[in-house]
Amino acid sequence: VDPAIEKATSVKSTYVDPAIEKATSVKSTYVDPAIEKATSVKSTYVDPAIEKATVVKSTYVDPAINKAYTAVEDPKKAYGEAVTYGKDIINNTKDVTITSAINTMDSAKEYL
Repeated sequence: VDPAIEKATSVKSTYVDPAIEKATSVKSTYVDPAIEKATSVKSTYVDPAIEKATVVKSTYVDPAINKAYTAVEDPKKAYGEAVTYGKDIINNTKDVTITSAINTMDSAKEYL
């Protein structure tokens, strides 16, 4: 029994322990840094991209699809909403332009 135990111990110290040591070294040298880099890339690039895509979808795509369904189901309502939206854009642009012109004139007055 003792020679068998001695042989098993010898095999373990000759082959198993160095293999475990090598695997641990490879893990700490290559695997752990790769996992860290992948986690960093995910949090830096992937997660923000997914968040942005979700925002774009809910802000632009979903309303556009709903408007398309409305246009198919009730073209008169869709036309009315488009006209109202166009008027709102014109009014908002006008208001911003007037405000900008007033600010420019005020700045010019102060300069003079």
